[in-house]
Amino acid sequence: MKLKLIVTSMVILLFSACTDSNKNEASVENFTNVINEHFKQRDFCIKITDKIGKFPDETSGATTTLYEYQVYEKMGFLKLTPQRVKYQGMIGGGDKDGMTDGYKVELTEKGKKAYHDDKKGSFSSKGFCIGYYKVDKISNYTTPAERNGFVMSKVDYTLTAMNLEDKIVKIIKEEQAKGQFYSTKIDKSKEESRALILTEMKGWIHERDMRRR
Repeated sequence: MKLKLIVTSMVILLFSACTDSNKNEASVENFTNVINEHFKQRDFCIKITDKIGKFPDETSGATTTLYEYQVYEKMGFLKLTPQRVKYQGMIGGGDKDGMTDGYKVELTEKGKKAYHDDKKGSFSSKGFCIGYYKVDKISNYTTPAERNGFVMSKVDYTLTAMNLEDKIVKIIKEEQAKGQFYSTKIDKSKEESRALILTEMKGWIHERDMRRR
């Protein structure tokens, strides 16, 4: 299944005598290659809430996390096994021993491949990656012009989300119709709505790829 995303980006070029002049050209081919290379490193993911995500885990029917886990189980990422667990609700609940009926939560093989936890300081971006973006079409780019010491070009392009399972998309839409999973966007990514692309010595590169170097 393919879903399209319209993105506006900035492209920056830094000239060097050592560069390959062809790679420095502002062209559809160069911009397409750079953007595709960037998205090879950034899969399309369903972000999960910060309060969950350490597997294996335990949960009881008294918590809101059970609902979320059950949805991921329907997607094939998790396996929930009934067992006695520590009560996680309000104080005074559960049996005398503080236990109650609940579930052990484990990643399936599919879940292990899809799950990621990108830790950044005290924050993390956790989720199940379900596809990737690929350039469908570059609709426009401006003539490169100097700005802040770099030569820049504004690029407009369409991204297509690839490898999305119809089953997963259907489940997300069904949950959103119930007022759930409202934060999951399967047709756009706000952090990529205005990305920057720039280059070092060897041609055009994405700004976020520059930061990792």
